[in-house]
Amino acid sequence: MLYMSDLIVLRPPWPPLFMLGALNKMDVVFTAAVLGAGGAEANPLARMLLGVGGTGLVGVAKLAVWAAIVCLCVARPPSARLLWAMWAVVGLYLSVVANNTMVLAGT
Repeated sequence: MLYMSDLIVLRPPWPPLFMLGALNKMDVVFTAAVLGAGGAEANPLARMLLGVGGTGLVGVAKLAVWAAIVCLCVARPPSARLLWAMWAVVGLYLSVVANNTMVLAGT
């Protein structure tokens, strides 16, 4: 019997990888806009990075993590479980970007 956990993705999962990259960029840009409007960062790690090097350091850190994930996925295709986890993180980042958008819109 074939189980979902036994399936292996045959090639790098480009759609969630590109979405993660784009949403991370949007998160940095919208967070900078929220901070510029007087808002605060809720993520303690991002808050620490912002205190040390501003949004540029946060952007570089997010880019480095994303690039490492892409390299790992190219080197060894992720399992189906990891693919589901990647899509869950895409959903999480969608909610973060939507929240920042609503904060900027004043709702």
